[in-house]
Amino acid sequence: MLTKNHPSKQFITLLLAGLLLTFAIAILAFHNNWWFASEPFHSTIETIGAFTAIVMGILLMRSYHWSFLNTVTLSAAFIGMGLGDLLHSIVHVGQAFVFLKSIANLIGGIGFALIWLPAPHRSIQNSALPLYAVVTLMLVFGAWAIAFEETLPLMISNGSFTPFAIGMNIVSGTLFTLATLRFIMVFRSNGELTLLAFTLTAI
Repeated sequence: MLTKNHPSKQFITLLLAGLLLTFAIAILAFHNNWWFASEPFHSTIETIGAFTAIVMGILLMRSYHWSFLNTVTLSAAFIGMGLGDLLHSIVHVGQAFVFLKSIANLIGGIGFALIWLPAPHRSIQNSALPLYAVVTLMLVFGAWAIAFEETLPLMISNGSFTPFAIGMNIVSGTLFTLATLRFIMVFRSNGELTLLAFTLTAI
């Protein structure tokens, strides 16, 4: 069962937000060399993607409660990714820059992959504790990366990503792939169109 307010308007907003977030990520992926050299452009795109993810997380948390899908970790993942990308957008290219992006991806991947868990009780779905936990975690990582950049794991060396950075993003990609499979399975079983927006974002 799904509880939602103003379904048509909410669905359209959510789908457009998913498309916008995916578009922002695609630009960064296909213009890898250019955006490293153009911080204002990169920061603008990341900020748009960050606020989009946060809005998606809030919409999901406030309006969508499925009995067949764990939306608690999903909404926390969107907000965690958004906050991580926002922190990432305000630092200069360097170790903290890559670390914050990688952490945002990893937290998002974990939150998305956890949709394989059974949907929790409604009281937990309505709880803000997962959100507070993710926000606190991202703020801690952000403070560490910005204030003590020299203590971070080595993320880039001689202009290239280190094996550690690559490994983090491979894990994140794997987790998002697992989430995509779950979205497809659930969509095939009940035909809930909103899942298409999540599938698009996870891909």
